[in-house]
Amino acid sequence: ATAGPTLLYYGGPVLPNASPVVVFWGSGLPPATLEIGALAQALPVSTYADLLAQYATVNVKPVEGQQGSNQPIGHGTFAGQFTITPANAAKSLTDAEIQAGLQAQITAGKLPPQTPNTLYLLYFPKDVTVTLDGMTSCTDFGAYHAATPNNAVYAVIPACFGGFRSVTIATSHEFAAAVTDTIPSPGANPAHPQAWMTPKGEEIGDLCEGYFTTLKSAGRTFTVQRIFDQVHGTCATGKFTGP
Repeated sequence: ATAGPTLLYYGGPVLPNASPVVVFWGSGLPPATLEIGALAQALPVSTYADLLAQYATVNVKPVEGQQGSNQPIGHGTFAGQFTITPANAAKSLTDAEIQAGLQAQITAGKLPPQTPNTLYLLYFPKDVTVTLDGMTSCTDFGAYHAATPNNAVYAVIPACFGGFRSVTIATSHEFAAAVTDTIPSPGANPAHPQAWMTPKGEEIGDLCEGYFTTLKSAGRTFTVQRIFDQVHGTCATGKFTGP
C-alpha cells in the first residue's frame, strides 16, 4: 500500500461501461452470497467506478507499440441476477468446463447476451471446487477473472470463506480487475491482449491485496478491495459511495 508500483498499458481492451450480470451456479449457495446483487448494482455507478476512469485507453500508447483499444471508462448498468442449472453438475470443475457451461447458458438465452461491456460474475456453492492452471479454489486462489475464446468476460467466485464481507471483497476485486485488464493472460509476464498491469503481472487489486475500505449505497455499507490509484501512487482509501 505504498507508492512505487507502475501499471503499464499493454494494448488490450477495457470494459468502458461495465455491465455486471450476477450468476448463481446451481442451487445451495451460501445465504450471504445470495445478497451480492446489491453490491453488483452499486459498483458500476459508484465513485469506485469513477476511480477506474484513470485507466481509460483513449490516446494511450501501448508499451509494446501496437495500436491500443482507445476506450474511455465510465459508469455502467447492472444487467440482472440469475440462477442457472448447468448441464454439468459435477462438484469439481475446470476453468474450461466453466467456460463451456457459461457459453451454453448464453446461447440458450438463459443469461443476457454478451456485449463489449458485459461482465458475468459467477458464484458457486461451497461443495463445488474449481481448478485453474493446476491450482485449486480456496487453497491456491480465492477468485479470478478471465475471458472465453470469443471474449465473453467472466469472474469465478467460489464460496471459499462464507461470510458476506469475503464475497464483497472478492467481487469488488474482480470487478476492478476485469474493467482494467479485461482479457488476462496466464502467468506473470504481461503482453497483448492484456490491458493494465505491472511488469510483474500485478493488476490494480493485486497491488492492494489485504487492504480494504467501504462503499456506501442505498443505505448499505459494503467492504470492498482497495484499488491502486496510479495518479497518487497509492492504494485508494475511499470511502466510496454509490446511489
